Amino acid sequence: MIDTKKELLKVLIDQVQKKATPFDQQKTIWQGKYPWCRDWYIIEVLKCLYWTPPAYRLDPLPCRLKNNPMFPGREYIIIKAEEILPKFQEGADIIRLLEDGFNST
Repeated sequence: MIDTKKELLKVLIDQVQKKATPFDQQKTIWQGKYPWCRDWYIIEVLKCLYWTPPAYRLDPLPCRLKNNPMFPGREYIIIKAEEILPKFQEGADIIRLLEDGFNST
């Protein structure tokens, strides 16, 4: 059983990373060879919520996002995390909110 929302965020991050959805089965935006997909968006917003924005800014980017022109940047992720935080604190289904948020881009 998960005791805190912080623990839940860590579990969700691990689950999304382990169950990577193929690009052709999720919304993915391409620029040449560079993708930006729903799963990566979800992982980054969850990490921001887990670590807090100041710590997220200092967290090294994963290789898939370094020099990737499709990555919208840390400040964009922080804005999205701050938008979703009140709903998450109220117990909303955060994965569904994040999927909907990415699909509306």
